[in-house]
Amino acid sequence: MVFKTCWCMNMDSLGGTIFLGKKAGIRLGIGEVRGPQDGVRVYGDKDGEIFDQEFTEFESVSVFHEEDTAFIDAVREGKPSPIDPYGVMLTNVIIQGVIDSSNANGREVAVTVPTL
Repeated sequence: MVFKTCWCMNMDSLGGTIFLGKKAGIRLGIGEVRGPQDGVRVYGDKDGEIFDQEFTEFESVSVFHEEDTAFIDAVREGKPSPIDPYGVMLTNVIIQGVIDSSNANGREVAVTVPTL
């Protein structure tokens, strides 16, 4: 299991996004980049032989610019936040539970999800 989270991380990327499956794996963003605009690589095996295939025919997108623009539009136009506040809070509850469990020598700990 891999947890990646950040807030004001002073970095341009947390690395490529990966999906792992029984028959193949996919990396969005080849190498340490942000998204599919920089390529997609599929890893797997075919007839018992390891293979990987790269796809790069995607329109380039500035992810940071798009995120910033969506936030600015939401503020200016009174739209809902483009980032789900419940999802952010739930992520924080999970991370705090992992920290609390670690502090309790890995024992299971109770967590509480606040209501909004």
